[in-house]
Amino acid sequence: MPSVSASPRCHDFGFPLLDTRVRVEDFPGGVLVRASRNSFSERQKEQFVAWLAAEGFIPGEYRWLPVGRARGVRWVIDVSWMPQAPGPLRRAWRRLRWLFCRRQGRLGA
Repeated sequence: MPSVSASPRCHDFGFPLLDTRVRVEDFPGGVLVRASRNSFSERQKEQFVAWLAAEGFIPGEYRWLPVGRARGVRWVIDVSWMPQAPGPLRRAWRRLRWLFCRRQGRLGA
């Protein structure tokens, strides 16, 4: 019989006012919340986890319990899951080089 891998269900969220992106991974044994910044208070974390459970993103058993490892929800600061955007960064550096060269008089107006 083939084995079943424990691949998590993933959901990504953005919080522009906090300048934070969050990925929620629902594993069979618990929930892992990866945030790009440490911008959530303990109360905001609890409210977010309760909302996730109420909306069905994670099991409902997590709705009324406080955040912590003991109950199966881990909150970590991690940006390794975020995609990198080399295209816009490359264009920005090209534009900066062009402006610098123009200021130095190496390029024509």
